[in-house]
Amino acid sequence: ELTDAPDTSNDSRNLGLFVQERMTLGPLGISLGARFDDYEADFGPHNISGSEVSPNLRATYEVVKGLTAFAGYGQAVRGSGIIPGSWMANLDSSATLEVTEPESSEQYDGGLRYNIDGLFLDNDHFIVEGTLFETKLENIIEAEGRRGVITSIKNADTIYSRGWEIRLGWGIPKFKTSLGFTHVDTEDDDGNPVGVIRRKAASAGNRFVWDNRWQPIDRVVLGYTLIAVGRLTDVPEGDPERPGYALHNLQAEWRPEFLPNLSLSLVVNNLFDLRYSEHTSIYSSEAGVVDEPGRDIRFGITYCF
Repeated sequence: ELTDAPDTSNDSRNLGLFVQERMTLGPLGISLGARFDDYEADFGPHNISGSEVSPNLRATYEVVKGLTAFAGYGQAVRGSGIIPGSWMANLDSSATLEVTEPESSEQYDGGLRYNIDGLFLDNDHFIVEGTLFETKLENIIEAEGRRGVITSIKNADTIYSRGWEIRLGWGIPKFKTSLGFTHVDTEDDDGNPVGVIRRKAASAGNRFVWDNRWQPIDRVVLGYTLIAVGRLTDVPEGDPERPGYALHNLQAEWRPEFLPNLSLSLVVNNLFDLRYSEHTSIYSSEAGVVDEPGRDIRFGITYCF
């Protein structure tokens, strides 16, 4: 027997206007600007609205030929948060609204980059880059409830994501290889590790990526990528540690000479059919963690008109 479902409507509106300026003063490059956001969001019978200005600034400076220092700062804001539509459909007057501020973020980053041609060969190129970064999320708009029914919407605690990254790359016209290593700590205001927060943040182990592209003959490109993730030991109390894993992925692309606009591609992800789960997968004491897909083979055809 079918019954009538409630007719629920929730609206979210955001008007954004921004201005950005870029300039070069000798070895110094500057980009600065600001964004104005006027927002309004309905949470069932509740409504929040307001406006904010978010500035940003980025600068680069060529210390010596090939060596560049860079730094940046930016802000962002939104008034609606990220709440699934199925949850929003169950909002009614019994749900409490404790949202006093819009979500906001601050991002900082800085580092050094070195580019050089002809390091080992006349036609090679080398780059090395190191970056420090931090992102701060404040007043996160979060829904609480059970079985998809919202009981309250509130501003949650502040989350910090801090880390560093090193990237190296080397290449010649027919071959390119790059190495990347990333370390990130995701913590709350008290410095405690953060678990998986739906659609917001998650802790993860150190990540190493080795990517390669080789063109053995004209119009054919082959690729190999190694992704290695270290064991995650810094977890919230009561959560299990997450094991590390290593994935091997292959890629191939062919652009036939008789149809230059046609591209045929073959991708094999998780070549050795490893059983693993991402550290960003949600853990539950009843079901554990859901495994990722095993070996994944994909064939693609693209034609550009």
